[in-house]
Amino acid sequence: TFYVTGLTPATDYTGEVRAQNSEGWSQAVRFTWRTRDTPPGPPSSLQTSSTSHHSISLTWQRPVVTNGAITHYSVQYGPTMNCSDDYLSHEVTTLDSNTIQTVPGLVPYTVYTFRVRGFTSAGPGNFTDCLQA
Repeated sequence: TFYVTGLTPATDYTGEVRAQNSEGWSQAVRFTWRTRDTPPGPPSSLQTSSTSHHSISLTWQRPVVTNGAITHYSVQYGPTMNCSDDYLSHEVTTLDSNTIQTVPGLVPYTVYTFRVRGFTSAGPGNFTDCLQA
C-alpha cells in the first residue's frame, strides 16, 4: 500500500505505477482519480443590494476555496444584533449556486443579523462574517 498525501480536494490527478522484481521493471500502468469534495471556505463580501419594509436582498462572493462544486447556499438570520446560532433561528436556502437571495417576511424597523454559508456534496462550509441591516 502506498499513500499520497497533501492533495487538493476536488482535483483530478494522474499517476503511474511500475513493479520491480529480479527480472526487472514492469510496464507502467497509468491511472487517474479525483479527490473527494470537502466543505467550502466561507463566502465573502456579504452585503445588502436592496431593501423594503418587509424584505431584504443579499449578495455575496463565492468562496475563494470551493473544495468542489457549490450546490447551494444557506442564509441564516434573526431579529438580533447577536451573531450566534442561538439567535439566528431563521434560514432560507438558494436553489442553486447563485450568490443572491431575497429574504421575505421581515418585521419593519427591526435590526436583523445575516450570515451565509455554501454547500458542496461534502456538506456545509463556514459562515461569512455577520451583517446587521
